[in-house]
This record gives sequence, C-alpha cells and structure tokens, in this order.
Amino acid sequence: MSSGVPAYMARRILTLIPLLLGLSLVMFTLVQLAPGDPVLAMMGEQAASNPEYVEQTRKNLGLDQPLPVQYVRWVGNLIQGDLGIAYTFNRTPVLELVGERFWSTIQLQGISLFLGLLIAMPIGIISAMKQYSAADNLVTVGSFIGLALPNFWLALLLQLWVAVELGWLPVLQQRSSQR
Repeated sequence: MSSGVPAYMARRILTLIPLLLGLSLVMFTLVQLAPGDPVLAMMGEQAASNPEYVEQTRKNLGLDQPLPVQYVRWVGNLIQGDLGIAYTFNRTPVLELVGERFWSTIQLQGISLFLGLLIAMPIGIISAMKQYSAADNLVTVGSFIGLALPNFWLALLLQLWVAVELGWLPVLQQRSSQR
C-alpha cells in the first residue's frame, strides 16, 4: 500500500508541469493582448516625441522579437527567479518588492485565517447540531452567497464599511517622506 503513494505523487507532479506551462502561456497571451504599448507606458509622453529612443528601448527589452521568442525568454527568466524590473518603483527588481512585503502578507493571511476559523467553527458546530433548522438553512445560504461573491469586491465593500462607515480603521495613511 505504501508503494502506491510515491507513484501517485510522481503522477501528480508530472501533471503539474503541463498545467504550469499552460497557465504561463495563458498569462503571457493575456499580457500581450492588453491594450497599449508597454514602452510608451513605461517611458511616458516624452517618449512619443522621440521614435528612435522608443525603438531602441523596445529592442533593449526584447519586445522587437517574435512572440514565441519572447515567451521562451520570459519563461526562462521566470524559472531563474527573475520577475523583472518595476520601472514605476525607481527601477526596483520585482522580487525585491515582493520580499519587502512578504512578512506583512504572511501576518495578514495568518490573522485572516485565525478570524475565519474563529467565526466558522462555532457556526459550523451550531449548524451541525441543529440540522435542517432555520439557523442551519441561514448558514447554508450565507455560505453559498459568500462563495459566490468575488473576493476583491467583498474586500472593497468591507473596507468601506469598516473604515468609512464604522470608522474603526484609517481611510488614508500618509507615507513618511523619510526612507
């Protein structure tokens, strides 16, 4: 019985490879289909007055290459951990920006998980103990509504409610000018 587990894990890992390739192809295609020119967006309106500079920048970034070449280069950089440069953040590497916010994200996720379990476990126990009651039906309907709502939209509504309506959190935080 234990020999089946490694074989199962190997099959799952092998199926992960085409899945990741497919997802990367979809993401790359969606970025390519987005409207606008990334070079003009990166350089601003001054770039439009100097087409030679725009073409040189496009060449430097490899955007003059055919799409399959760009895709292979992008996947190669991704595998090496090179997520690119955030030009709007003073040319900071994206991986550095992710690293700066990593622990804040982990803390936020930990608090969210804790609060979710703190709310969900008692409600689930009550729902299980009073099966087919009005409380159980209310919890079931509420769960389906919660699953159906887009997370980003619900998050925006909760931010408005908690920060603006209840006043529990600051609406806008000033960044300090010292870094």
